[in-house]
Amino acid sequence: MAARETRIEHDGGVTTVETETDGHAVTIYFGSSYTLRLDEENVDKLRDVLYEASRDLRLEWNALMSDADSASDEELEAAGTLHIRGPSALGNDEKPTEPWVDNDPVNW
Repeated sequence: MAARETRIEHDGGVTTVETETDGHAVTIYFGSSYTLRLDEENVDKLRDVLYEASRDLRLEWNALMSDADSASDEELEAAGTLHIRGPSALGNDEKPTEPWVDNDPVNW
């Protein structure tokens, strides 16, 4: 029996994800909220769909950034993609010291 554990950050906090194998299936625990028991074929399906979702997210991000290169500051701000402003936007020579993090409670 093999066991693995990781912590995954998400918009609602942090969840511990654990896996245990028993030779016939893998049990995946999402904290104390949800459990999946899958055979090898379905673990592969889950892995594939997560990989594809990750790939789609990267492609969409790249497209957003490509569009952002040609958009005005007002369009970016309206779309919620302009988070870090240069010194001229601050109204003085002060530079922002930390990047914007959407899921940081300070920025809510």
